[in-house]
Amino acid sequence: MNTRTWLGLLATAVLVGLAVWSLRPRDPAARSGAGAQPMADGTRAGARGGGGVRAAEVDVDASITVRGEVIDADGQPVTGGALLLRCLKADRVSVLGTVRLDDDGAFEGPGCRGQVCATLSHAAESPAEPWVLRPGTASVLRTMSLARLWGEVVTPSGEPVEAARVIFAPSGPADERDPTALMPLATRSTTTDADGRFVVAWIARPPCGPCEEAAGGCAELPPMVDALEAIASAPGHASGRVAFDAQVDTSPDAPLRVTLQIAADLLTGQLLGADGHAYPRAYVLARSLDRPREQRRAEVDADGNFEIDGLGPGRYALRALQDGVELATAEAETGADVELSGSVDAHGPDLEVTVLDEDGRYAQGAIVDGGPFRGTKTDMKGKVRMVSALPGSVTLRVRLGPRSERVEVEIPQLDPEDPAHSHRVEVRLGASRSPDGPLPGL
Repeated sequence: MNTRTWLGLLATAVLVGLAVWSLRPRDPAARSGAGAQPMADGTRAGARGGGGVRAAEVDVDASITVRGEVIDADGQPVTGGALLLRCLKADRVSVLGTVRLDDDGAFEGPGCRGQVCATLSHAAESPAEPWVLRPGTASVLRTMSLARLWGEVVTPSGEPVEAARVIFAPSGPADERDPTALMPLATRSTTTDADGRFVVAWIARPPCGPCEEAAGGCAELPPMVDALEAIASAPGHASGRVAFDAQVDTSPDAPLRVTLQIAADLLTGQLLGADGHAYPRAYVLARSLDRPREQRRAEVDADGNFEIDGLGPGRYALRALQDGVELATAEAETGADVELSGSVDAHGPDLEVTVLDEDGRYAQGAIVDGGPFRGTKTDMKGKVRMVSALPGSVTLRVRLGPRSERVEVEIPQLDPEDPAHSHRVEVRLGASRSPDGPLPGL
């Protein structure tokens, strides 16, 4: 799959959403449905004749189809995108469906006894003019290229970094951003090619056609984020970032550049609990003190050892966690070997949760969250189990369809004389209790 095709798949949902947004009713009465009158076919139209995008019945005849091909400014087929088809009839706009372009840029989709409008969803191309399709005629639809953001990821010596992941995000303090603003790029992330290059398209306002006019006028794009940053990461390198403005004018000859430092030495260490044992599900996060958004994660092995790679130079803040509990913290330089001591015992009792429905029957497939559980589903006997739960208080949330129950559980220290002890909890949807011992009726 080439780069254009891949980017097209990523951008389809974003651009279809923008097309639907542009067709939303802008009359308050249309939004609320006030003043809507029944039509002869049982559907309803806005009192003022607009109405926006409708999921209502459309006058579709299976024998009516639209077909054609989409080509770019050079006459080459446009692939990897999709067309949003809509029907305009009697000043009402209804969605017919979405059809994908094949490898030759060709398409075929449903029509209607009215005007059929088409909007292109693609990562790099936009309609050169409003598209109105004629049933029974093979349409040739022409596009123009969207403005693009060109960039590259390199090492400090200028060597390209292949297969680096590049993420785009708003920059600046979060409390100064417009929460309603959208990202102005067609995709939130991409990867570099063999030359360390990447390219993404800027979102542009599509041409205004009859369907947009009938839906209440041609709307401008919603607010867009102005201040952006590109964050790049790759194995063997420390992450890097560069801030830029939405109005940045880049070209293939002068691209936006993100520099990645070659990863420094490993940061290694050992994490043991207060009882001298290793935690079964612990991990360590390392966050750069000089570059706060740079963070790496390492799992702790069965002996309590961990190693963190991909770090840049400088000092890092370390946090050891398990089951949502912070076990230990420290600061260390890259290349150091650190000993971390957990605040609680590593070995606690096994935690077993049994979920019953309102009638006291085993609830299979219930979802348990909290403590050592992360979206864990109960088995045929309504049970979930996790070894060596951390001692202390946890809140469990159990869900089964629309029903849910919260229960506070106090997990005790492991009894050295009874290392096989399990702490057993029963949750009955509608009434919870947490006995430590035999479950009544089971």
